[in-house]
Amino acid sequence: MAAWVALLVALLAVAIGAALALLRVLRHALALEPGTIGFFHPFADGGGGGERVLWVAIQALQVAYPSVKLFIYVREGVSAAQLQQHAADHFNIVLPQPFEVVPLKRTHLVRPERYRRFTMIRQAAGSALLGWEALSLRVPQVFVDTTGWAFTFPLAKLAGCKVACYVHYPTVSTDMLGRVLSRQATITNDEAIANNSLRSMVKVAYYQAFALVYGFCGAFADVVMVNSSWTRDHIQSLWWSRQRPARVYPPCDTEELQRLPLDRRLKHLYLVSVAQFRPEKNQRLQLEAYAMARQQAGPDDAGRAVRVSKLKMVGSVRGKDDQRLLEELQDYARELGIESSVEWCVNVPFTELRALLGGAVGGLHSMTDEHFGISVVEYMAAGVIPIAHNSGGPRADIVVPLEGRDGPQITGYLAETPEEYCDAITRVLVMPQVERLRIAAAAQRHAAKFSGENFTAGFLDAMAPVAEAAAAAAAPGATTAERAPTTVPTPVVRIDNIHDPFATVVTVEFGDRLGELLDTVTALKNLGLNITRAKLAGAAGRTANTFFVTNAQTSDKITRIAQIEDIRMTIIKNLLYYHPESSEALAMGRAASAAANDAAAPMSPRNMVPTTIEVTEAPNGSCSICYIETPDRPGLLVDIVRTLKDINVNVASAEIDTIGAMAKDELFITYEGEPLDGPMVQLVTDALKYHLASGELAK
Repeated sequence: MAAWVALLVALLAVAIGAALALLRVLRHALALEPGTIGFFHPFADGGGGGERVLWVAIQALQVAYPSVKLFIYVREGVSAAQLQQHAADHFNIVLPQPFEVVPLKRTHLVRPERYRRFTMIRQAAGSALLGWEALSLRVPQVFVDTTGWAFTFPLAKLAGCKVACYVHYPTVSTDMLGRVLSRQATITNDEAIANNSLRSMVKVAYYQAFALVYGFCGAFADVVMVNSSWTRDHIQSLWWSRQRPARVYPPCDTEELQRLPLDRRLKHLYLVSVAQFRPEKNQRLQLEAYAMARQQAGPDDAGRAVRVSKLKMVGSVRGKDDQRLLEELQDYARELGIESSVEWCVNVPFTELRALLGGAVGGLHSMTDEHFGISVVEYMAAGVIPIAHNSGGPRADIVVPLEGRDGPQITGYLAETPEEYCDAITRVLVMPQVERLRIAAAAQRHAAKFSGENFTAGFLDAMAPVAEAAAAAAAPGATTAERAPTTVPTPVVRIDNIHDPFATVVTVEFGDRLGELLDTVTALKNLGLNITRAKLAGAAGRTANTFFVTNAQTSDKITRIAQIEDIRMTIIKNLLYYHPESSEALAMGRAASAAANDAAAPMSPRNMVPTTIEVTEAPNGSCSICYIETPDRPGLLVDIVRTLKDINVNVASAEIDTIGAMAKDELFITYEGEPLDGPMVQLVTDALKYHLASGELAK
């Protein structure tokens, strides 16, 4: 066996050496293309977190460096138009410019199912050959790997490229070595090896030899980005590089989930588990811990809360192996006697996932050493208290305490053994509503750290040295300012009364042009408000200024609609004063808006304004949510509320967005204390459409 390991390592070294020799020849035959950036992502048409990183990264570069040409090395048969549509459909990412693709014929070389034995080293050799194919077709000025194949780096470097990479997880890690040394049977170390000392020693030698080659290849990267502290620590210890990797958290699409109210209908208690049905996700541990919690539940009210609860297992099935595992898990639930308390939600669409998260009180995660943990972030964004595995990214970056007014505030629970999971499950199911809201609010605030905006800022900062050089080559003689886009950003004013239990959150965004803040702060204070804390643009990659405000006399949130409208109008007036270039984007700055406010004009198609109204029931069933999108104008919110009051509809709370010339409002409404039924939904829709579409709300 040792001879086979030595032979495979030697073959990998020979393959890389041969490829390097070939590239010496190709370097003279193929000209490097100045002003280009090429992304090595053979399966760019996938739908995972790695693909989201790819598309947000491309979008960021296209906006920041419009003169640079971008292309993607991708499997044969996928066109640029298909990929662009895929990014829009699956990730809601619209790319501002076209890009090109370089088709690869031999992508099968990096598929793990091709190699049943010595998978890592054979995949590594396959990736080197695929990288050689890519670079023999086209050589960019900057070669960016977003898939984790470090074995392509020496080839790209020899071809004359600058090399950048975004690493989701190390191909081999010290944790993997530790588990083999301790002879622990896991997904990557089966029992046949763990129970045999000789085989374990050989596998350790195999891992160590592989790690040496991996570290050598990683040293060729000029820019190294990683997705978590856990990944950064491993890459720093393995790669032969002096530079410290830049930690750039992946972009999590949490905006939609953060709109969910934190309140939950506690008469229907349930936990969720969101993960693909794969062995490494270890859903058996979740079932075992949940069964243990039910068995230990006492006869009191707290015990009853545990017994009446449900566990909803949400996941995707990709093929026969996943389906087989799902059936095994269902059999295990029957064996544990909890089959009637466990619901299986397979391949659900995002709308259903959103609804499930909107009613859950806790979310389970049990994968050991997960490099990041996007499902944990989604739990927190939705106001679901996470119970995550005490390892990897969740422990290092995600489920961490936040500093609050009364000291550190936990954002969830970490566990490792069935007993620890059992304790955490019981605690979440029986905790008082006030405590649950406090933890959920802190978790939701922390989830904002993993936004697309923060990823874009961190990615562009790390890429600046190589991207600037590419931009200079694409537009020789132009200054940095001349190469930058001149489009005026869209001003955004957002007033959020939902997601923080203690303050009204006011956000102002205008690209990188927000300079004057003192007058805005003074104006807010003159309205009788107290700014309890603030997050300013420029810090930690933020592009917006966020103020947490309360009533200066009572320290309560701002609930009066008239006062919310005063806040909105004060900020918009300051934008118009200090940034007159925003006047074309804001309705208040358009002279044409006077025509829309002419109350004497008869209602006709000529003077009607575009308006969208949608009323749905909140996921927790406590109220209805009325979404309104209409052109903005002074007094709009007050008039909307007055119209609803005329038909006896109560506005419990609201989230107010002003994005350029449009108002996008979200009102949480009830009729006689209950969500609206069908006839009331129609009445509300008709009333608002009549008044808003005609531009003639009663004063």
